[in-house]
Amino acid sequence: MNYNEIVNYIEDKKSFHRPDFLRTVFELFDFEIDPSKVIIVAGTNGKGTTCAVLQTLLHEAGKNVGFFSSPHLEKVNERIKYNCIDVSDEKFCDLFFKVHEVAQGYDLSFFEYLTFIAIYHFFVSHKNDIDFAIFEVGIGGTLDSTNIIPHDTSVITALGIDHTETLGNSLMDIAKNKFGIISENNSVIVAPQAVRAIQAFTESALTSQSLSAYLSTGIDSINACAIRTARFIEAYDCSMQVDTFGKYPQFSISTPFGEFKLPLPGMRAMENTALAITIFHHLVENAERYMYAIEKTYWPGRMEKVVVAPHALIASPPAEWLRHRHLLEDNVCAACREIYLSGDHNVQGIESLLALLPYYTATVRAAACTCNVETISAKKNVASVMFVVGICRDKDHDSMLQKLMDFPGAKLYLTETPVKTLKIQEYSRRYLDAAECVNANPQMALEAAITDAAPDDLIVVTGSLYLVGLIRSYHSRIHISELES
Repeated sequence: MNYNEIVNYIEDKKSFHRPDFLRTVFELFDFEIDPSKVIIVAGTNGKGTTCAVLQTLLHEAGKNVGFFSSPHLEKVNERIKYNCIDVSDEKFCDLFFKVHEVAQGYDLSFFEYLTFIAIYHFFVSHKNDIDFAIFEVGIGGTLDSTNIIPHDTSVITALGIDHTETLGNSLMDIAKNKFGIISENNSVIVAPQAVRAIQAFTESALTSQSLSAYLSTGIDSINACAIRTARFIEAYDCSMQVDTFGKYPQFSISTPFGEFKLPLPGMRAMENTALAITIFHHLVENAERYMYAIEKTYWPGRMEKVVVAPHALIASPPAEWLRHRHLLEDNVCAACREIYLSGDHNVQGIESLLALLPYYTATVRAAACTCNVETISAKKNVASVMFVVGICRDKDHDSMLQKLMDFPGAKLYLTETPVKTLKIQEYSRRYLDAAECVNANPQMALEAAITDAAPDDLIVVTGSLYLVGLIRSYHSRIHISELES
């Protein structure tokens, strides 16, 4: 089988297995894994950003680092990185055959295959030089295939309501499952919001020191001994600054080690970055020497600016999309439109997006001032925001769409996602009636938004990382940073 055939083969594998079954498969490989080198990251939102920043910091500090993430935007290879480089097609095939030879009788799922391929890549192919391996949990924690990997460090990012069909309908049920990654004597680095989420279910406030005592009696889905012996570390208290004097808002983070530009915009990005530097400081001596590398993090599809030419989306095949490199005074070709790709795929993600968008409105840009979110959100005379939205069928689409519609100047362009999509006919009638455009083809929906948009309007593709990945695979891939360089 070639690369595409292998991907098609494993994508057809749907049946998930419990950890005890997967541990049986794991033992067949006789992996030699040092738990001190493994970091498992669970949470509802922010896992990928936290892992990406951590990967960058570790690599800058001279460490050899593996990173297993999900989902991918354009190619499956993106999920498995070593020293910030995606595994090649050729290497992916080689790894698949090695895993398949051992596990072919066990009917692994798509995600389980990828987990074992990543483990093999990190701890067999690179067994003599790997320093750290970061594994982003797929869903939950307790039952996730990454949880079979011996690890000394567990990380919990922000919690929210998502994947309710698997994790439960309450925040506490979801927290129980996420905290299932905690192993005996783990160091557990926790986002402040995750601590607050659990505190909300108790009668008295908890400190991070007393958290383990509560969890040992309050969560029955994990080993109480593991919780009692875990060391909880809350993320550093950092703050965000926003400079709106330029054409684009500039976000920075104030940390105990100095102030740095944020690689991604917004409060949630700041919180995820704070969590990443806390993990980094826990793992690496003299970590403060390398904090500048925060600014080098590249994590696409999260409020990512791209430039496309009007009508290029459907008038030309993807390979012929126009690449406008000539510059005008504002650094963007007059025939082009900026769009933002933001793969916010649940209610919490949409809330973070909406808190961020006022910094990008024409009103705020013209004001050229440094404001906080509350001040900016109070401004109602904003330009239109064209939301090109596709949502997966297992998400709370009504709540997501209502929040988008409530944003000042919002206009909906409804479409479908390439994977697990909510079909057009399944959207609530009130959103279908309110939408400016309803088209199952994402490229045509985006083309309609580009055609309708006035110069000061924002165009945002959101609702699904799968949708963002599809659009991203077809755009010209010219970033504002490239145009400005």
